[in-house]
Amino acid sequence: MNFDFSKIKNKKILTVTLNPAIDKQWRLNNLSIGEVNRVLKVNNTAGGKGLNEARVLHQLKLDVTATGIIAGGNGTFLKSALDQEGIKHHFYELKNGETRICVNACGSSEGITEILEPGPTISKQDANKFLIFFKKLIRKFHLISFAGSLPKGLESNFYSKLIKICHEQKTIVFLDTSGEALIKNLNAKPAFVKPNVDEIRQLLKQETFTKQQAIVFAKKYVEKGIKNFVVSLGGDGALLIVKDAVYHAIPPKHRVVNTVGCGDTLVAGFIAAELLNVKPSQKILIATALATNASTTEKTAELNLKTLVNSWPKLSSNF
Repeated sequence: MNFDFSKIKNKKILTVTLNPAIDKQWRLNNLSIGEVNRVLKVNNTAGGKGLNEARVLHQLKLDVTATGIIAGGNGTFLKSALDQEGIKHHFYELKNGETRICVNACGSSEGITEILEPGPTISKQDANKFLIFFKKLIRKFHLISFAGSLPKGLESNFYSKLIKICHEQKTIVFLDTSGEALIKNLNAKPAFVKPNVDEIRQLLKQETFTKQQAIVFAKKYVEKGIKNFVVSLGGDGALLIVKDAVYHAIPPKHRVVNTVGCGDTLVAGFIAAELLNVKPSQKILIATALATNASTTEKTAELNLKTLVNSWPKLSSNF
């Protein structure tokens, strides 16, 4: 249970968020559609899946840098917000457009309502310039994590182009995306993917599925070269499918405060575990423990390492 992350503080990690956002978290008593709603509390953060991963890795005191594509005044704010957190960054900046804003409205009984802007459209010229920028940037990194949606203008296989560059430089590659961006890039053979329940439904092309169906699907891609295929099950933990085994990390019962960013925390935990070079069973335990821990805190992708022992999951391998 006690893992020394200081052993890997010399390993350089790069998270890539091609469509980042300013995340606005609104706290309300109630959210009423078609009426005036007064927000009780606002929390603005530099958002996007890769930035959440970087936030978690920074809290673990690991050497992480965030990159991606930003634009306009919102992009400037995003960099400033990362500076305040002490998170290193090196972005490709567009001359036109505006980094998006995403609103997360939390009422007392309605659950969470999300309103997501699309973000800037990337021209072919900027797409090609980013590939050149990226190839130069990654030379010093041990692990690259691609996370989140693709902005408008980029082809659905754009991640494959970036993964190919990583493979040429023999860098470990993680991929956490959804929809066409996931479907079209699975064959690029990242070392890690993490579809959630909704994304597995889409991959299987069916509304319901069993754990066994998800495992059979994942094993096909493990055989093709995806070393770690994780299926995020939300409150039920996560499955890890590797070449010779399947593991299910089951979190303990706990009070859930905020689930936003928990999937990203799971990925960040797996990144740290991958660099620690521990056994697959330990990787999924570490990742699930951190994700569970993050769900007990108020801010997005926030850890309370003092209570991590209370977040430790059970492990099942009866498959």
